[in-house]
Amino acid sequence: FQRHDRSSPTAGLGGRISLFNHSGSLDLIADIAGYVPLTDGFESLVPARLLDTRPQETTIDGGGLPGQPIAAEGQLDVTVLNRGGVPSSGVDAVVLNVTATNPTDASFLTVWPRGQARPLASNLNTTRGQTVPNLVVAKVGTGGQVSFFNKVGSVDVIADVAGYFPTGGTFVAVQPARLFETRPADSVTPGGTNKGTPLGQDAEFDFLVLGVGGVPTSGVSSVVLNVTAIRAAAPSFLTVWPYGSNRPTASNLNMTRAGQTVANLVVAKVGTAGKVKIYNRDGSTDVAVDVAGYFLSEPARVRSVVADEQGTCSVDRLGRVSCWGTNVQDEPAFLGLASPPSRLRPYPLAMFDDAVDVALDDTHTCVLRAAGTVWCWGGGGAYALLGDGSTAVRLSPVQVPGLTDVVDVETGYLNTCAVRTAGTVHCWGVGFGGGALRAPTQVVGLSNIEEVDVSGEQACARRGDGRVLCWGQQGSVGVLGDGSGTDSQTPRLVAGLTDATSLTLNSLRGCAIRAVGRAVCWGNSFLGGGSTGRSLVPVEVTGSSGTAIDDAVDIAGGDDWVCLVRSNGEVFCWGSLWAASVGLAPPTLISGTTVVTVPVGGLPPVASISAGRFHVCVTTTQTDVYCWGSNQAGAVGNGTKVSQMLPLLIIDSP
Repeated sequence: FQRHDRSSPTAGLGGRISLFNHSGSLDLIADIAGYVPLTDGFESLVPARLLDTRPQETTIDGGGLPGQPIAAEGQLDVTVLNRGGVPSSGVDAVVLNVTATNPTDASFLTVWPRGQARPLASNLNTTRGQTVPNLVVAKVGTGGQVSFFNKVGSVDVIADVAGYFPTGGTFVAVQPARLFETRPADSVTPGGTNKGTPLGQDAEFDFLVLGVGGVPTSGVSSVVLNVTAIRAAAPSFLTVWPYGSNRPTASNLNMTRAGQTVANLVVAKVGTAGKVKIYNRDGSTDVAVDVAGYFLSEPARVRSVVADEQGTCSVDRLGRVSCWGTNVQDEPAFLGLASPPSRLRPYPLAMFDDAVDVALDDTHTCVLRAAGTVWCWGGGGAYALLGDGSTAVRLSPVQVPGLTDVVDVETGYLNTCAVRTAGTVHCWGVGFGGGALRAPTQVVGLSNIEEVDVSGEQACARRGDGRVLCWGQQGSVGVLGDGSGTDSQTPRLVAGLTDATSLTLNSLRGCAIRAVGRAVCWGNSFLGGGSTGRSLVPVEVTGSSGTAIDDAVDIAGGDDWVCLVRSNGEVFCWGSLWAASVGLAPPTLISGTTVVTVPVGGLPPVASISAGRFHVCVTTTQTDVYCWGSNQAGAVGNGTKVSQMLPLLIIDSP
């Protein structure tokens, strides 16, 4: 069906909107595409008529009444500022419901900011005698006006304003530009995509939206597109959605008969690699897509940050993932971008908006989503790393089958483990000494598990009663913590640890925070007990006086260094002389003993910490992110590959 008024409604009483049908009866379908927060700046208005070319009609204020249709190749300029509730200044774009009526020929209308060159883009298409509406987001031009153009014949035009976007908000209007076209003889804006053939039956096609037509290469959450189906071969519908996500059941525009040309405005979330995807159900049709503007990604407080050898990722409280560093598995975020964003600063992955946590390693990345599902990408090589049984490289996230209630997920170099709500642990990949696991497989001997951590060849799990169990290889250096010094394919209890509240693990050592606020470590070296030697069982981390620290809240470490967060938000580190040379340990430290007489300088109070092999990142109590350390892979996130001795502010949360 075609709705005469496609304006963006404001939620009313009880969070509802009202729909009205004038005559007869019809079925209604409503698909939600997003929402605009009250703080965003979009101002919705009671629809008001600003233009009507028909004789003897009226508008909200008596203006915009030329009394005759727009002729062939004709242009009409209409004032939109200071009319119908639109302010006289400070407006970037207006939202108009534009209706073409009484057309004498097949034609199209284009709406654009007055004073700029008329773009190739169109906003709605007509056939003789047909009345056609479409929603238009029009950037305001010279003199507070927008321009209307009609190509062929003559047509009456009606324009009702439904709202406006203030200047400086998260929405940015652009001069309309064609991003996608299927007709081989028709041009697109530089960087756009011309498929060259119609979109066939049950066919999908992806095209680039970031870095094209005035849209930036990063920092964009969604784009506003005018999508036109041209001379459809059969009744059908088109669907537009973010590349890298499953195709939704919703449609964006419907072709009700063969030969029809129809347009509709679409707000499309940007997907993987800065692309969106389009689908045609039946027959074949030519398609044109024009961009009218974009929404900037809104800043949000950081929920967590995760560091690894080559990179770092964060999850904000809106469920969005950003990463920095040279994570090769994030290549899909850059495919096709003429001017990709720097990998050396935080860049949005634009894959999910419901992420709870992220886990990454050199070989693959996994995201835990709010519904309890796990999605992974990367992989490739001899082993099935993504849980779907395939050894292929996945450029887009794939859902790990059989997991729908996950509460924690962690990755190692060639493996991944997930904790389910029932307290069981399921792992896949290779490296624990028990052969390759192509799909999630429950680890026997684990129950009541609340947390898991994974390193290259071993894993540890923390039970609800405070006990920790570890399994895998490298038992000879003490990483399993059970005192035996041997490998184990089955979980073994870490000796003497009965009250752990958190857990961290790397290839050389494990550490835990106990309920009494004391930290313990076990494994190869730099355990914080005043010695560089290994220990097959946990030893207490001590301060410079040799007494146990009793106010630890978090701990993490890399190859030859460890950092600890105390309850007052201070961070203390210790490690090798090399670690001291890149800021991961006090320069005065000798022989790896725990000399932590002063906290790490330049940090506000810290809430949590995460360690890569050679760098560290923390979240502060104000949810800002600071990082420092070795930076050859750009994992610190400050735009360089130079090691950073002092903590640097990487993400300044709002």
